Amino acid sequence: QEPAAPQVIDNGIATPGFAAHVLVSRFVDHIPYYRQESINARSGVHTPRSTLAGLSGRTGAQLTPLCDALREFVLSSPVVQADETPIDLLDPGAGKTKTAYMWAYARGAFDPEPAVVYDFCPGRGGKYPVEFLKGWSGTLVADLYAGYDAALRLENRIGAGCIAHYLGYGFILSDAGYRQTARSGSEVPNST
Repeated sequence: QEPAAPQVIDNGIATPGFAAHVLVSRFVDHIPYYRQESINARSGVHTPRSTLAGLSGRTGAQLTPLCDALREFVLSSPVVQADETPIDLLDPGAGKTKTAYMWAYARGAFDPEPAVVYDFCPGRGGKYPVEFLKGWSGTLVADLYAGYDAALRLENRIGAGCIAHYLGYGFILSDAGYRQTARSGSEVPNST
């Protein structure tokens, strides 16, 4: 008898297709495990939410090398765009959620090989981009959030602001470069 094909989970019965379905349902379609459990039950498939959660965790662990390779690929670009967004995180035992952050890092907008990698962090402090960008040099395109300042203080890094945020903070483009409008009265050095 031929050996069985490798599975996502050693000695597991979940196929790679089912594991992918569970992950996409949960993290792309935002279907909680308890709803997936009832959806599967209507088709006669018994999948307790604890099984679905465990499968997601083990599959995620198996995907770590892929995530690491994606991070390396994004950081091989001389231009990286960064942004962070708040997400609610269940706080076990507290009976409520707390705010965590998903940081997105992408190869430059005009890169012929686009890619994005996400970094989940429990907070929004500058230590998170410093850690993620460790060893990288190039141009970081980000908003005016002060948390990026620490990452930009390192050698061989240049900060480039996002035009949408420049306009939102009252900057206008003139022949001399970016200048702040009368909202604050201060000028910003020529960025050209």
